[in-house]
Amino acid sequence: MLRIDLLGHLRIRLEQQEIKLGPARQQAILAVLADHLGRIVPRDELIHSVWGASPPASVDGNVHTYISGLRRVLEPERARWSGGEVLLSEPPGYRLRLPPHSIDLATFHDLRDRAGERRTAGDHEGVVQRLDSALALWRGEAFGGLPGPFAERRRAELSEERLAVVEQRLESLLALGEHSDLVPELEALVQEHPLRESLWETLITALQRAGRRMEALDRIAHLRGVLREHLGVEPGTAIRLLHHQLLAGDPAHATPEPNTRRRSKPELLSVIPEGVTRPQLAGRELETAKLRSHIRDIETRRGRSVLVEGDAGIGKSALLSAVLASIEPRCYHLAWAVAEKFCQEPLSALSRALGMESDVPIAMNDVLKRVEQLCANASLVLVIDDLHLADDPSLLVWDQLCLATRSLPLLMMATARSDVDVSEFARLRRGIATRDDVIMPLRPLSRAASSQLIHQVVGMPPGPALQALTTNALGNPLVLRQTIAMLVRDNAVRAEGGVVDLHGAGGVGSAERALAASMTARLDRLSHDALETLRAAAVLGQRFTTSELAAVVGRWPSQLLDVLDEALRAKVLAHVGQSLTFAHPAQRRALYDGTPLDMLPLLHRRAARSLADSGAQVERVCDQLAAVSDGQLDSWVVEWLVSHDDELAACAPLPVFWVLNQALDTCPADHPHRGVLVATRARFRCQFGT
Repeated sequence: MLRIDLLGHLRIRLEQQEIKLGPARQQAILAVLADHLGRIVPRDELIHSVWGASPPASVDGNVHTYISGLRRVLEPERARWSGGEVLLSEPPGYRLRLPPHSIDLATFHDLRDRAGERRTAGDHEGVVQRLDSALALWRGEAFGGLPGPFAERRRAELSEERLAVVEQRLESLLALGEHSDLVPELEALVQEHPLRESLWETLITALQRAGRRMEALDRIAHLRGVLREHLGVEPGTAIRLLHHQLLAGDPAHATPEPNTRRRSKPELLSVIPEGVTRPQLAGRELETAKLRSHIRDIETRRGRSVLVEGDAGIGKSALLSAVLASIEPRCYHLAWAVAEKFCQEPLSALSRALGMESDVPIAMNDVLKRVEQLCANASLVLVIDDLHLADDPSLLVWDQLCLATRSLPLLMMATARSDVDVSEFARLRRGIATRDDVIMPLRPLSRAASSQLIHQVVGMPPGPALQALTTNALGNPLVLRQTIAMLVRDNAVRAEGGVVDLHGAGGVGSAERALAASMTARLDRLSHDALETLRAAAVLGQRFTTSELAAVVGRWPSQLLDVLDEALRAKVLAHVGQSLTFAHPAQRRALYDGTPLDMLPLLHRRAARSLADSGAQVERVCDQLAAVSDGQLDSWVVEWLVSHDDELAACAPLPVFWVLNQALDTCPADHPHRGVLVATRARFRCQFGT
């Protein structure tokens, strides 16, 4: 069934699948034919409507190409040389033959007319129901993005039609006595259409009936200034009459007319994951204020998409929990779920959030329709935690719903890790970044915020030693909380002088062990290839270069880009100038300790040779050689020691002395450089007393 939605992005819906129609001019041709549904549109009129009064010389061929393309989409089963039954070529032009209600616009007009009948009968509740259904058909600006005089003209006409329906709906709601609830929506509308007096009249009437007399007078004064500035006129008769009533304090107009039936409030959806609490936050005041402002916006039916992203444990879920728990969902649906990594059922998180219990598989169209149904009677806040774990169909639906926020009262909020590299999620994120949506990165806590968090956990301000943990924890709230919990469990902290601090040398040791346990937990998220590469990097030491690591693992530097990028995203590695360093010494130690013992001598030999070949400091090479636990040194070591004998004197004595001894033990008696090695060792003993 063909449906032309009012966004102007024409789509064919065949068996509940949406297929894009291709070039904008091809869509514009279909829009013209649909506007003249069932009637022949002359070829010249079609060209003028799409290309304007001065079409290019090649337009005839373009029309033929676009018509052929439309036929392929409208009737995919049509025989190649068949004329078809939907898009017909009939002199002097073309005709689109479809049932009238195959087009959203016809449905929109029918619902509007039926609402008029209910208004005549005095059924304002019926009016609102039908107009809500009519407005739910809209997806944004009419024929948005389509070229040509026809699209420009119809875009303006349909926008006016939609606004008129919005006003009719508001008038019926006002008649139902919902003046207080209407004020936020009306405030947003008069800002969007500041010269439309009828909207101002409805707003002022709503304020008057809500007993907000001074605010109503203020709006009249503001309207007068706007009209004088832009049009040079005074407000019309209706506004002047309202002004007179407000000045006179006439109570007869402060409440709705008697015998008005009040529309029943819709039942609001409230789906919240189990175990959600309102956590204490530290250092997130700005982010909290922004999210609360987006929730307030949804009360005025202005939708938006928000993605909160950051490292694991940085506080993404806690931020959403604190914000959503602090605002009672009085006037909107709340649909909230957590995506699961190994869930086999497609669209699971979305269906759970939207309360869609079903024994049969749920299709993408079912989710989209459910969202539209909810938005028809109240604003919807849709929340998915860990969106990066969602299945591909869920990500596709999320992307489509992001576009729908332009016209639906829909606020979409999601969290995602910033270190993931899933292709479908990466595509979704790029789409969010290129649109007018919000990506909110959560940064590490500042030192002051980290101290505030420790204060919240232990109930007292932290002392100097405990505050030092804030630097080592890299501003990660989860790492801080886990470390503090371990210290409290081990009785490694004590309160004294109004602060709580580590308890002696044992407390410091406990803090280091606790912090190391929290930091090394990040290694569990790495792939096998990344772990093996980082174990080789751990052999090199805390700091190393990509070329040094490539030499140790026997690969080209370009072959390490993916695993190093993975480690950087996981915050296991960090850039320091042209080098790389482990984010925390505990991570390097855990990787080194996890390397099989029989592999360490080989890795240390490779590291020593790569460092020597790259001209690294002599002390770094000696450290690697001294770590070769089997005592077997390669033949190049003797030559290297002889060529660097003067530099060896400036190194730490123990590694150098060990290397010299091992070199002499493996060097034959008749080796030409043995005498130099003996002399170097003697000089070294004399200098350091070793």
